[in-house]
Amino acid sequence: MKTYTVRARRRQNGWDLDVKDVGLCRVERLTGADRAIRSQMDVLGLGDSATAGFAYEYASDLEREVRAVRDGRASADAANRFAAERTRALAARLLSEGYSGAEVAMILDVSPQRVSQLVAPPGAGARPADKKAGPSTIDLRSKPEPDPAGKPKAAKKSKKPKKSKKIEDPRG
Repeated sequence: MKTYTVRARRRQNGWDLDVKDVGLCRVERLTGADRAIRSQMDVLGLGDSATAGFAYEYASDLEREVRAVRDGRASADAANRFAAERTRALAARLLSEGYSGAEVAMILDVSPQRVSQLVAPPGAGARPADKKAGPSTIDLRSKPEPDPAGKPKAAKKSKKPKKSKKIEDPRG
């Protein structure tokens, strides 16, 4: 898959897009840029329009801010992955040293269920999408179970609320 560099410049009524190896496009909204570029690529006969990727660049002042935000998010994601790995390792170590799950939860400031998730093997507890739920699922369409004598249990009839009698007011 080829990635095309798109220089996007905002103008009064939309955006000018300068796409390397494709040419210029104009769109009213940036959200329609991919579609417009792919359409132009089809017109030009470029065969990779369906699979092409686009790397957007903006005016220099906006581009600096965009890069700073993206770099910050990437750093935060890396820090979260690092913290998650350390948390998993510490939870496993504490449990192996004899701490209870509740104690580990309190130490790590997470729930006991989270401790179980942290130390479970990857994919444990995940149910494949094509399998039906286990025995904890109730099928409301199923027939009533027979009683020990072998006869089906009769459904209980619901009691209707009693109608109250109308009392006439003696005052008229």
